[in-house]
Amino acid sequence: MRHADDIQAVSVDEALIEVTMSVSRCAIRPSSLAFVDDPARSLAEQIRIGIAENIQLARIATRKAKPAGSFHLKSEDVEQVLAPLDIDDLHGFGHSTRQKANEKLGTTGETLYNAIRGIDERKLESDKPRKSVSCDINMNAEEVSRRLNAINMCGRSLTLKIMKRDPSAPVEPPKFMGHGICETFSKQTLLSSTNGRATSDPKDIGEHAWSLLGSWGFDPKELRGIGIQIQKLDTPSPPDATDPGQPEAPRRMYKITLNKAPFQCL
Repeated sequence: MRHADDIQAVSVDEALIEVTMSVSRCAIRPSSLAFVDDPARSLAEQIRIGIAENIQLARIATRKAKPAGSFHLKSEDVEQVLAPLDIDDLHGFGHSTRQKANEKLGTTGETLYNAIRGIDERKLESDKPRKSVSCDINMNAEEVSRRLNAINMCGRSLTLKIMKRDPSAPVEPPKFMGHGICETFSKQTLLSSTNGRATSDPKDIGEHAWSLLGSWGFDPKELRGIGIQIQKLDTPSPPDATDPGQPEAPRRMYKITLNKAPFQCL
């Protein structure tokens, strides 16, 4: 990591790393940065590294990298590598994008046009703000509240996710403490304190979550997993502040259907 100019964490097992300055300063090939003098070489067997001039191409290069190896997608090889790919193979484009592209080409069309040609002007967002806070530990409102308070945030929307035993699954899951085969459900509701403000209070979170859970009418013995996610994050309001955006009103619920620089993608 000492070669990194900037890092963006994508998930628990993926990161984007910019190494432009290291390549220029050391006058070395980007591919040689993979495990140069890396004391953690024992982790190499579990890592794949894709190297390219932008984020989109680095992700594609990662797919071509064999386990415990790396792949450097060079500019002169981009057209050849992208030619056989479908829209679904590009990061950020799926089935719905394919339908939109068939219907009309606006901003999405321009982005897609660039992506299939290996053009990606996005920058790393190492300080990208969080959009949600969640907890999948048995509907633990206190833990969700703790995580919100740790980043000094409150929420205005709550989503409850439920895992219910599939009718075809045995009552006792094969794996101890596992959930087995399940059906998944989710519902969302507005979240607010008694004065209509965004909240991180565990009591408010618990009441809203409990209300959503009761609306399903599931047999408690059939439940296999419960998770809470808080969205529409905002900074806490002062105690004496008014919040015109959140008037006091009955709570409502609704159902949700199911610059070119080298990058390394770990």
